[in-house]
Amino acid sequence: MTGQARLSVRRADLSGPDAVGVVIVQATPEAREIKRVWVDPAARGHRAGSALIDAALGRQDRPRLLCMEKPSQLQSW
Repeated sequence: MTGQARLSVRRADLSGPDAVGVVIVQATPEAREIKRVWVDPAARGHRAGSALIDAALGRQDRPRLLCMEKPSQLQSW
């Protein structure tokens, strides 16, 4: 990613004060990259993950197709 990167963290809550999920997004003017997404297993099935992805995309009307970009060369570790 080029340009000035900005990290943001969004959390999902169901009905209590504790977070049941989190998404971390790195954004530049050119793109957004989801760095981490996690949902508590006990909260799965309540659409917390979908809400986190919606927040990460910054859209209320999530598109049906999400395009992923694969790097042309993968670096070996």
